[in-house]
Amino acid sequence: MLLRKTILLSFLLIIFCLYKPQALTRSEAEINNKYDQIEETDLKFNDLNQINTLYNYSQNKGYKSGILRGLIALQKHYLTKGKYTLSQQYGEKAEIIAKELNDYKALATINTCMGNSFTILGLQKDALMSLNSAMKYNKKIENIIDRKINQAYISANYAGYYEGKRLNDSIFYYVKKGLSDIESVPNRHLTSLQKSKYYYMMIFQNMNMGNFYVYAFQSANLDKAEPYFLKVISFSKSYPQYFTTIAIDAYDSISMFYLLKKDYKKAIEYSEKVLASERKTNSPQSRLNAYENLKASYEAIGDLTQQNKYLKLYTNLNDSILMIKKQSVILHTENKINQSKREINSLKKHTILLIIIASVILLSVLFYFYRKNIIQKKKYLSLIAQLSMDTTNLTNTPSTILPSDDCITNNTLSLEKEKEIINRLNAFETSEKFLKKNITLSFLSYQLDTNSKYLSQIINQYKKQNFNSYINQLRINYILHKLHKDPLYREYKISYLATECGYASSQVFIRAFKKETGMTPSYFIYNLKQQNPEELTLL
Repeated sequence: MLLRKTILLSFLLIIFCLYKPQALTRSEAEINNKYDQIEETDLKFNDLNQINTLYNYSQNKGYKSGILRGLIALQKHYLTKGKYTLSQQYGEKAEIIAKELNDYKALATINTCMGNSFTILGLQKDALMSLNSAMKYNKKIENIIDRKINQAYISANYAGYYEGKRLNDSIFYYVKKGLSDIESVPNRHLTSLQKSKYYYMMIFQNMNMGNFYVYAFQSANLDKAEPYFLKVISFSKSYPQYFTTIAIDAYDSISMFYLLKKDYKKAIEYSEKVLASERKTNSPQSRLNAYENLKASYEAIGDLTQQNKYLKLYTNLNDSILMIKKQSVILHTENKINQSKREINSLKKHTILLIIIASVILLSVLFYFYRKNIIQKKKYLSLIAQLSMDTTNLTNTPSTILPSDDCITNNTLSLEKEKEIINRLNAFETSEKFLKKNITLSFLSYQLDTNSKYLSQIINQYKKQNFNSYINQLRINYILHKLHKDPLYREYKISYLATECGYASSQVFIRAFKKETGMTPSYFIYNLKQQNPEELTLL
C-alpha cells in the first residue's frame, strides 16, 4: 500500500534532534559536531565507517554523549536495513545511557524507533507501548522546535501502527496530525539542521497527504488531494534548495495526479520536469514512469506523433532495462556454469573423501543418540527401582533427620533449639504443606516458629542444599510417587501435574523435574505407560 511506503519513508527522512549536554569538554564537543555533520549529509546513516569511528573513539574516551549518539545511529541504520534484532539491541543499550543522562530527546527517538520496529514485526502491543513512551518523553523536551518536529515523527509512526490494525479512520487522523505537527513548528529561528528537517518534512507531509487522497481510498478524491500538491509545487519555487532532494518523487506524484484528473497539459508539464530532474540524478525507473505518463497524456489528447514518440522511448527504455537485467542474469549464469565445471572437476577428486566423512559423521550422530537413549533409560530404570522400594528417598531427597553433637560445632543454635526445629521440619515433610504455591523461607519459618536465618542454617547443614532446592526435591518426590502408584495421574496434562505439586507454571515444573531426575516429565510418563503394571511392581 502506498500509504505504508510513504509513512515508512517519513521515518527515514526524519533525523535526530541535536544533543548538546552542558559542560562538554572540547574534544567531546568536537565529536558531537562530527555526528551533526554526518546527520546533515547522510540521513539514513549509510556510512557506518564514520559512525563506528566516532562511536569507538567515544568509548575509548568515555564520552557518554558520543556513545549515545553512536548507538542511536546504529539503531536507526539497522532498522532501515531490516535487521530488527540488531536495531532493538542497540536501542536497548542506548536507552540505558539516555536515562543516565536524562536525555529526553534521545529517549523519545529511541522509543519511536522501537515502536516502528515492533510495528513492522507485527508486535502490536509492544509497538503501542513504545510509541506511548516516546510521546511521554517527547513532552519533556524543553526546546519547542525539537519537540514539535519529533512529535510529527511520532505521529507518522502512530499512523503506521494503526495501518497494521487496518483502522482507516485512525490512519487518516495521524497522517493529518503529522502534517499539523510540522506546520505548528515556529520557523523563524531555526538552526541549519532544524531548518533542513523542517522544510523537508513540510514538503514530504504535504505530498503524503495528497497521495493519501489519491491512493488510500477505493476511489481517488482528487479535489481533496489537489491543495496538498499545489502546496508542494509552491515549495519548489520558494525553497528550491530543500525541494531538490525530493523533486523527482514530488513531480512524479503530481504528474500522476493531473493525469488522473485529466488535466493532460499539466500532466505533461510535470512529467517533463521529472525528466529534467532525472538528468541530474540518472534514475532510469523515474524516466520510465515519465515516459509512460507522457504517452498516456498525449494519447488522451489525440497527439499521435507525441504518443508514438514516447511510446517508442518507453518501449526502448523498458526493453533496455529488461535487457540489462537479462544480460546480468545471462552473465551470472555463465559465471555459474564455469564455476560449476571447476567445482565438478574438484568434486570428482574429493567425492570418496566426502562420503567417508559423511559416513563417520552419520555414525557418530547415531551413536550419540543411541548412547544418550541408553543413559536415559538407565536413569529411568534406576528411578523406577527406587520408587518400587516404596521409599521417599531419591538421590539427595530429604529424609527424616536427627541432630548430632558433631553438627553444631559451627552453629550458633543450642542443641535443644536445633532438635526442636529439626522435629518440626520432619513433621513439615510429612504434612504435604510443601505443595502450597509460592511457599517462601519466611513463610515456613513462621510456620515452624523460628526465624529465616536459623531455618536456612538447618537446611544448609543437614540437607546440604538451599531452601529452593529443598522444596523442589519434596515436590518432585511427591509427584513421582503419585505417577508411579496411580495410573490416573499419567493421563493428566503437565500443567495439571505442575499445579498439583505447587508450581505456578509448567516450565518451572519441567525444569525442576529434569534437575531432580535427569529426564523430563513427558519422558518419564511415556515410559511408565509402556510398561506392564506387573513390571512396575517387580522392578
